[in-house]
Amino acid sequence: MTEQVPQKADPESLQHAAEVAAVLAVLQSGPPLATATRAISVVLKAPGKLVLAVLAGILKYKPGKKSPIGGTRPEDAAKKGNRRYRAAYLINAIKRLAEAPDLKAALAREKTLFTAHKKASTRRIEAAKTSGKLSDITGNSTLGWGGVLDNRTTPDCRWLIGKNYDVANPPEGLHPGGRHPKCRCFPAPPFPGKPVVTTLPAQL
Repeated sequence: MTEQVPQKADPESLQHAAEVAAVLAVLQSGPPLATATRAISVVLKAPGKLVLAVLAGILKYKPGKKSPIGGTRPEDAAKKGNRRYRAAYLINAIKRLAEAPDLKAALAREKTLFTAHKKASTRRIEAAKTSGKLSDITGNSTLGWGGVLDNRTTPDCRWLIGKNYDVANPPEGLHPGGRHPKCRCFPAPPFPGKPVVTTLPAQL
């Protein structure tokens, strides 16, 4: 039994998804820095100097077409997802800089945020690997979403714990242990009679 949770397709989220797809396409094609800067500036309607500051100063952008990520392992899907997260980070960083009263201080803060972003990327891949290993051991493509329930449990993890998920299609592409910093969730054998969830409620 797969549980599909209704999602709200609000205009703002649809616009963000379109921006992520467009920026991702630029990053994947790997044009020269000046070309990438102009293209992303047009997509986001943002000043070129801010786009350049993030591309060159934070991401250390290097031209060159990105190779497709092959493979069917959970960690391969996580790596593909990380490319989307990288595009989303770039967009959000540019918007934060545009709103900052002190650009120099904002750039310094972005370096800290980018370090956290890279750690999150690693965590998502490791969580996917853990799911894949348990799936191999148990022979199940469906696993249970385990975790710790206490006053530190986040609303999304609280909702997921005790349900099942598809290793090839986890909720929002994220595996237990990889949803957020210090996530204490973990993959477990499937819970009999519990639904297989692929999405989360729009509001928790």
